[in-house]
Amino acid sequence: HTSMRMKCSTVNPDKSCKPDDKNHLVDYTKVQPMDRPITEYYFNSSHNTYLEDTQLFGISSTRMYVAALAQGCRGVELDLWDDANGDPEVTHGHTATSPVTLSHVCKAINAYAFVKSPYPVVLSIEQHCAKKNLHKQATIWKEVFGSRLVRPSPFVVGQPPAGALPTPEEGKHMFIIKSTLKGVPEYDELVAMPTRHAKVDLLLDLERAERCVTSKGETKMHTILEKTDPAVVKRFTSKHLLRTYPDGHRVTSGNYDPVDYWAGGVQMVALNFQTVDQHLVVNSGFFDVQKKSGYILKPPYLRRDGAGCPSPARVGLQVVAGFQLPGPGPDAGRCLSPKVRVTVIDPMIKPLVLETHEVRDNGFNPVWNCALQFSVNNRELAQILFEVVNASTGERVCHHSVPLASARQGYRVVTLKDAKTDVAVKHAVLLVNLACDVETAA
Repeated sequence: HTSMRMKCSTVNPDKSCKPDDKNHLVDYTKVQPMDRPITEYYFNSSHNTYLEDTQLFGISSTRMYVAALAQGCRGVELDLWDDANGDPEVTHGHTATSPVTLSHVCKAINAYAFVKSPYPVVLSIEQHCAKKNLHKQATIWKEVFGSRLVRPSPFVVGQPPAGALPTPEEGKHMFIIKSTLKGVPEYDELVAMPTRHAKVDLLLDLERAERCVTSKGETKMHTILEKTDPAVVKRFTSKHLLRTYPDGHRVTSGNYDPVDYWAGGVQMVALNFQTVDQHLVVNSGFFDVQKKSGYILKPPYLRRDGAGCPSPARVGLQVVAGFQLPGPGPDAGRCLSPKVRVTVIDPMIKPLVLETHEVRDNGFNPVWNCALQFSVNNRELAQILFEVVNASTGERVCHHSVPLASARQGYRVVTLKDAKTDVAVKHAVLLVNLACDVETAA
């Protein structure tokens, strides 16, 4: 195809890198409809939310629920086990991780669930408690969450609930319990989102209740998506819920690429929020839009009545300058020598990594004026990851990931987050110039 032409200009970052709502690369004030069926949204979801460190050792705490909810997370996980007295506690069973009581976890969730976003929170329960003790959990849920629990109506013992779940708008300030049904009426009557075991061929499972969710590890879910006709996957995920989570081998709490699963229509792609790796950064950037509501509407071609297919596009990106970049840390020994690494993540092609040149010993106002060009095959779900790297050490200093579909064209500012904490770095920004041409079929 013909290369895009982009005029590169020399700028003064002191005057040009001023972040406000009008010149961010992403329009963070934009809102989407929240009254579509809940199956047509991606949920910002966490795996083993209670863990502060690895999957085998360390502390389980309510702090992690508070932190996840503060990031707009709408799906948190509770692994429930009986303690010595038969009371429910949250912990990673058969490991050296510490426990925390279910009551304390629920109270923390109830207090902070809707501080960042008013939309419904899914409590994903991994149940290991004895049947005779399940009434204790039900009592805690009713005492803590009360009328804010979404309940199946009508409730019929031994049957999954009928009808659809509330839309995000209808479910404002509500909690949805996701769990396998246990045949204990006092427990099952609170489970509005039953977990089911799916067949590998989703075509055979299309008629099950719309409220049910299929939950599989990343490898099994990838196999299901890979072996099933895309048209069947679209039909299934437009009406039914899927959830995936990290495989058991990720004992250090690493993550996997969420974009491939979003492309398959998986609504709940649960990640380890305690590990700020590239995949969590992409997830964070994806859900930063829509005022951190925690729900992102799927592309039209993945919705119930949608049509069409992913849109290819040609992109020109000029990385112009930076402003007030953070220092490289106490062990670097000198000033930051920054370069910008741009990773293009597209579910239909391999990730593409592009870089600017290095600017020596200048983290205050480096100027690159570097023009980059690339193509994507799925503009709706492609992500652009910006990383500021200290060229002297190779260390990532700060970053931000931007959904291409939400990016605005022209000269724009990219705010930056700390590479270790994913927390915004005050005043640190990049100035970029973006041009995107959507290609049409011949």
